[in-house]
Amino acid sequence: MMYAGLTKVIAINSYQKNKMFSEYYFDSPTQITGGNGEGKTSLLRLIPFFYGATGTQIVRKSNVNKPFVEWYLPHSNSYIVFEYITARGQVAHVICYRNLSTKGGIVYLFVKGQFEQSVIIKQDSEEKPYAIACTKLAAELAVNGLDYESRITNVKEYREIIQNINAGTLNNQFLSYSLCSGRHDVRHIEKITAALIQGEFNMADTKALFLDILEQGNSTLEFGVDANRIEQWCDDYSGLTAFLDKKRRIH
Repeated sequence: MMYAGLTKVIAINSYQKNKMFSEYYFDSPTQITGGNGEGKTSLLRLIPFFYGATGTQIVRKSNVNKPFVEWYLPHSNSYIVFEYITARGQVAHVICYRNLSTKGGIVYLFVKGQFEQSVIIKQDSEEKPYAIACTKLAAELAVNGLDYESRITNVKEYREIIQNINAGTLNNQFLSYSLCSGRHDVRHIEKITAALIQGEFNMADTKALFLDILEQGNSTLEFGVDANRIEQWCDDYSGLTAFLDKKRRIH
């Protein structure tokens, strides 16, 4: 059975110097190895980005001193590609590339099926690989018979599609790309994923997450308190402290 979720990350002419194409599989337990400065952390931080984190959130708590676009998508032929399984059990991928004329500087392009390296990677007259410019991407997808949707230039809109938020208002063409179906969603998964990867899931972050959930969801949280259980805890604590006190006196 194929479960919905990220299966592969591809970096093309991206943050790794002198490396045109890198491919990483996440469809099974994965161990990432390498020396300092080889891009392990930069790779892991792309996971919450796939789930809808903003570029600012990705680089804010890292050692990168550049904006997200300048680090991950430094050239007009730089790409980050996420291949994944949708809620319908279908393979799809989203291609991200830079476009500084948009507010966030990033374009998200949903494409049906598996990613095909030959769409973006070509060879010059000397048989050296190179990546095509993003302005030629749509034409190459069409030539290869791949179905793609209109580009998304807003991270909020991308997040709503991938997390299936407000599904009733989503354009029908994007419903098949979501990680959930029907009324279900994975709202805020990008925040949880980022916190786990950064190893900073502390109380302050947890409170901020709850406040954000309340603010965005326009909902309330109800906390039930069982008086009998609290009384039992108090009795247990009193009994334990009394026992430890007698134990100290005996010794």
